[in-house]
Amino acid sequence: MGKKLIALALCLLLLVGIGTAAASAAAGGPDDPLLSLSYLYNTFLPKLQALFTREAEAGLDALAQDYQGRLDDLHLPEKDEWDHAPVLTALDLQDGGSVRLAPFGKFLLAEGEALLQVIAGEVIDLSEGRVCADGEWLRINHRYFAAEDSEAHIRMYGKGCGYVDGGYLAEASGVFAPEERFLDLNGHWGRSSIQALAEKGLVNGMDEHHFEPDRKVTRAMFVTILGRMNGGMETGSSPSSFLDVLPEDWFAPYVDWASSWGVVTGYDDGTFAPNREITREQMALILIRYCGAFGFRLPEGETGPLFTDEAAISPWAYEAVLAARAAGLINGRDDGSFDPQGTATRAEMCAVIARLMDKLAALPPAEETPAPSETEEPVPVPEETADPTAPEWPEETEAPEEPDESEGPEEQEEPEEQEETEAPEETETPEVQEEPEEDDDFTETGSEENDDTGEDQQLG
Repeated sequence: MGKKLIALALCLLLLVGIGTAAASAAAGGPDDPLLSLSYLYNTFLPKLQALFTREAEAGLDALAQDYQGRLDDLHLPEKDEWDHAPVLTALDLQDGGSVRLAPFGKFLLAEGEALLQVIAGEVIDLSEGRVCADGEWLRINHRYFAAEDSEAHIRMYGKGCGYVDGGYLAEASGVFAPEERFLDLNGHWGRSSIQALAEKGLVNGMDEHHFEPDRKVTRAMFVTILGRMNGGMETGSSPSSFLDVLPEDWFAPYVDWASSWGVVTGYDDGTFAPNREITREQMALILIRYCGAFGFRLPEGETGPLFTDEAAISPWAYEAVLAARAAGLINGRDDGSFDPQGTATRAEMCAVIARLMDKLAALPPAEETPAPSETEEPVPVPEETADPTAPEWPEETEAPEEPDESEGPEEQEEPEEQEETEAPEETETPEVQEEPEEDDDFTETGSEENDDTGEDQQLG
């Protein structure tokens, strides 16, 4: 009975406590033992979500920094040699500027023209999902990615800008090597000869990055390249012997030099026609005259049939073409013809000059040929009046030191002992009778006057 009374008392006390708490708590408040759904959704859950978000972001930031550091250590083993861009970083680049991408580096071209060189591995165009070819041009706003164990070199042609991400090395500007400079030589048959002459400073482009190898060559351009190869005659202070060559013309020193040595003689009317396109047979004749004037004995190789259009070669150029072919200076067309009256291109000019340089380099050393008189006035060879068309040679004040080189101008110093018309100078170049070159036959070679002097001012 006592136990029942105790249990009843405890129940009464519990009911009294609950009633007191309910009376003191505001309905719907946080202390209300009966929580409302509005409190759960509008207060409790948003606070809980904000707490979890703060903790998650802090953890993710720490994790990202940890992994970025591990990636840097893993993929940039030579970290001191590379710059590193954690995000896309802008680069302003000038002509010749370059960017080298480390493994996992990225580049985006925003403006300009840039050429890709794959140094190792693979470069992927992420914008198209393809592997890039070595030597291709980058596309504007495309992302390029150097894969694992890969490196790439990007070169700017002209001013531009881009964005880099990851490991890289950049140069804002630079100087192009001869093999990189010209963009229009890829796949061209004359590329090696053009690059060889450009490396020696003998030829330039028509603009900064275009050589235009199939453009025609003028007489002034060809003589200038020949003069540069020889060392040039950078005087130009004396009046030219040609009516259409003025001292201030860019080609005047070279034309005067060539004229003083009998390499060129001009036309019957006293002109040189510097802007006229040079023909292939004229080019051969000037090459052989040059070798004869400076005593170069070219090797004789092929002596078989000449060309299928041999009969079309002008008489004044025939022997020179024969000698140039035998020496390996000129070749024919694919069909076996020579096309003597066809005009020469810049690539053909470079090819014959490069061959000539190779031939001369293989010759044994010879004594230096004396220079023309400082007066720059070509003096006629004594006793050569038997042929009024013979070319004029520079005055020779010293005795010849190369009696075996009958082509040199110094061999004319004893004309009183023999009345030979051209024999001393033309054993290898029988075209001393070349003055017909400057008559009507020469002008009918198909070369036409080029009035675009700007072409020659950008001399190739």
